[in-house]
Amino acid sequence: MKSPFLWLALIGLFLVGLAAYLQGTSMDLSRFGVSHYLTADSAIPAWWHGVALPFILGLLYLVTAFVCLCLRPRRRVTFAVLAGCLLLAAALCLFNVGVGLLAFVMLALLLVATFPWATSSQQ
Repeated sequence: MKSPFLWLALIGLFLVGLAAYLQGTSMDLSRFGVSHYLTADSAIPAWWHGVALPFILGLLYLVTAFVCLCLRPRRRVTFAVLAGCLLLAAALCLFNVGVGLLAFVMLALLLVATFPWATSSQQ
């Protein structure tokens, strides 16, 4: 059951990369340093919605995928972990509809692919 967690790690990498890209394109490094932007932007709620929450969720997906790859859970536990990640993506939709909906759709497809009762053999 490595495949779902590898896909979860890729989704996490995508979210981290997207958040880093959004932060990187909004900075003018010829005027101010990175630390100035991170300090100033962290006081703005829109920054938390658009950059920080997708970044944190992506990191959470990466950590979850790493832990589950090490533990090798059964199919039903895998389904439960992915369902929890899907709920977090749905919660992200409350703050950032575009990124949250994209993560929700990717995880919903992954969840359907790992549905525990879809195959007759229980692993």
